[in-house]
Amino acid sequence: MNQSLLSTSIAIVLMGATQSVYAVALNPPSLLLPSKNVSFPIKKDISFSWQKSTNATQYRLIISSSSNFDNYKPSGNGQCVTISTTKKCFVTTTKSTTFKLLKNNPLLQKSGSYYWQVQAVSKTTGNNSVVYLGTNAAKSGEFRKFAISDAPPSFVDDSVLATPNVAAVGSEITFNASLDRELSDGYSVTIDVSDGAGAKKMKGSGVDYSYTTTFDAETENQNFTVSIVDATGNVVDRNGDTFTITAADDSTPIVEPPPVVIKPVEPVVKPVIVPSISTINVSPASIVQGDSLTFFANLSDVLPSGYSVKVDYGNGLFAMNGSGKSYSFNATPAVSAAYSIGVYDAKNLLKGSKQTGNFSVSAPKPVNVAPTLSLISGDKTATVGIPYTIKLSANDSDGNLSGILVSNWGDGASDSPQTATNGATLSFSHTFTSAGSYTFNAIAYDSNDANSTAVSKTVTVSKPSPIVSPGTSSTASTGKLNDTGITTCSDASSNGLACPVSDYPNQDAQSGRDVTKNDDSDGHAGFSFTKISDTGVTLAASATSWNCVKDNVTSLMWEIKTTDGGLHDWNHTYTWYEPDNTKNGGAVGTQNGGSCKGSDCDTNAYVKAVNTSGYCGYKDWRLPTVEELLSIVSLNRYSPAIDTNYFPNTQSSWFWSSSPNASFSDYAWIVGFDSGGSSNGSKSSGSYVRLVR
Repeated sequence: MNQSLLSTSIAIVLMGATQSVYAVALNPPSLLLPSKNVSFPIKKDISFSWQKSTNATQYRLIISSSSNFDNYKPSGNGQCVTISTTKKCFVTTTKSTTFKLLKNNPLLQKSGSYYWQVQAVSKTTGNNSVVYLGTNAAKSGEFRKFAISDAPPSFVDDSVLATPNVAAVGSEITFNASLDRELSDGYSVTIDVSDGAGAKKMKGSGVDYSYTTTFDAETENQNFTVSIVDATGNVVDRNGDTFTITAADDSTPIVEPPPVVIKPVEPVVKPVIVPSISTINVSPASIVQGDSLTFFANLSDVLPSGYSVKVDYGNGLFAMNGSGKSYSFNATPAVSAAYSIGVYDAKNLLKGSKQTGNFSVSAPKPVNVAPTLSLISGDKTATVGIPYTIKLSANDSDGNLSGILVSNWGDGASDSPQTATNGATLSFSHTFTSAGSYTFNAIAYDSNDANSTAVSKTVTVSKPSPIVSPGTSSTASTGKLNDTGITTCSDASSNGLACPVSDYPNQDAQSGRDVTKNDDSDGHAGFSFTKISDTGVTLAASATSWNCVKDNVTSLMWEIKTTDGGLHDWNHTYTWYEPDNTKNGGAVGTQNGGSCKGSDCDTNAYVKAVNTSGYCGYKDWRLPTVEELLSIVSLNRYSPAIDTNYFPNTQSSWFWSSSPNASFSDYAWIVGFDSGGSSNGSKSSGSYVRLVR
């Protein structure tokens, strides 16, 4: 493998469709060991390290014998899968940026090439983020790769010899040696010819090496030794033979002795008694992802040299730490699994039987996010006996919003809870029974009992003005009044009775236009209305679209509300404002304090905007008096108390009149079209408007 494969050039890939990627990427990891190749058998644990990612709480290291990691499943918490017996895989999770792969891990095999990558696990979701990974079509520099070679090279039998092995003083002798494979980096072939000068490097490349020299003295059967030396100076193989140097004129042939073959002495193997596993345990047996647990094992006797206690919890064998009879191993598994513990020899073969157990790993409980609460609307003032309303809206980012609660309204009343959904606006109403200043709180809460920050509201409650019945003054040039719209009679216990009722004479339904003009052809009972177009043209009663309504009894023409979001939309509210001191009762009111479109949101600005538009062909529209507004109330119905066949889109709430309160200059008369009554409203409050001319 070329050294350039360990460069910092990397391929960055997203593993899994549901994984989240942080904007801050991992820095390139660095492989500490091995620098290039590892000789088998492996003498040291293999160390991996990588640089820290600011967005990670732990890391997942994957090592595979497959360059495209097809035996690793990245979804979920990551795990190795079996593709074939020749494709090996190992995965572990750690909070550190270093990891040692034990030298006797069963993943590591002779003549193997291995590829590794690091995944960073995010802080909040537990998903993988930035990944280092090689591909099938990877170019140089895209892998993190190391290889494990077979045993070190050795000499080919009968290849070590001197040519000639008998030579005269001053004649050259060439010493030759052949290897069974090429040398790894740092290895060399040396020769010692027993001349007192020590070992010298032989020349050559590939598998053939030689050394040529002359000798100036006679010698017989002198030994020479050829050695293979690794990068640290250790001799990994040795061979040799003899040679003879004769006098320069000695022509007597010398019979070469047979080569000396030195056989190694077989060591005496003493019988070893291998202890068995007595007990195993894991603590804790249940953890949350990211937490650690410890495996424990007790042996029947002391572990002999060359043997180890190993645990397999789904990611391969790991040597446990300890001495004597007690051993342990700490791990941070990502998923629930069975585990086994046994005793293994130096060849990683199980001795005796292993014991098994189980542990569980659960996903961390998601962090609950408290909802947020917003005050949409709510006046600073209220009147005793008149319902006060605020509007609130809540949101919960994790989708478990339960409701909104207004706490006791500041006057000791019961709490007012309502079920809520994200973004919905809820109305809360309360009727104060005494004047004063009241502060109350509202909260939103979710199904996990998490509460929002409280919204606090202070309301000043005043006593109401005395309610004065409308006078009998003329409401229009005709000098006539509408009837009430009531067409049934009552007794002491029942309503809606046919008239007359015995013992209950002279009821409202027995006199007036509701009796004399009760034909419903142009309005309920005694009411008589005409539909008017946007240009002021009279329309038939059957018309399905109209803009204004003329009251044929009072000769007043009334505005019709719409639902199109325009100037006349029925949802618009306005504060009472009249700058003319001859009309405002001593207080001009509040400018632009309502909620509307098409004009400033007060009564004076709205009147100007409607007149500018030439509504229904006229520019003399005004705010009605309280008597005029009461004249279109139909008391035979409720919410709204008006004939909706001629006055559609009417809010069942309070509408402003132009009549200021004579006793309280900050109040003006309002008419409620829920039940048809009249009262007083603060000029700073937002109420609805229907204009008249």
